[in-house]
Parts: sequence; structure tokens; C-alpha cells
Amino acid sequence: MWAILGTALSFSGALAFYLASPHQRLLASAWPGSTRGGALGCLALALLAWLQALPALTAVLAMSLLLMCVWTALPFLGLYCGRSAQ
Repeated sequence: MWAILGTALSFSGALAFYLASPHQRLLASAWPGSTRGGALGCLALALLAWLQALPALTAVLAMSLLLMCVWTALPFLGLYCGRSAQ
């Protein structure tokens, strides 16, 4: 249960950070910069959830791996959807 919550919060936080970036390609315009605060809150809660599910080092590494995968896949998803650089 905690791992599922940690995964969902990690994905939500990573997505919010990406969508707040001015160089994102999923939406027509970037979300406001204040979104980064909410994304940071999601990632902090995700780390707490991961720490409940796994030992400390494993939790940090699992969350880091998930964030790397999401932040690697999102720019390619934007290109796949047809939003290329102008």
C-alpha cells in the first residue's frame, strides 16, 4: 500500500515539475512557476511513503530510479504526441 502511494506521489510530483518547466512539450504553455512548490510537496510526501514501505537507502534509490524514468520518458512522450521544438 505504501509503495503504491509512493509511486503515485512520485509520478505526480515529477509530472508537475516537468509541466512547470518552460521547455516542456506536452502542453501548449507551461504551468505557473508556483506549481513547483506543490511538486516539491508531492515528492516530500512520496519519500515519506517510500520510507514506510522500504528501508531508508532502498527507498531513496527506488524513488530516484522512478524519477529518472519519468523525467526521461516525458520529453519523448511530448515528441511522440507531435510537439517538436519550434
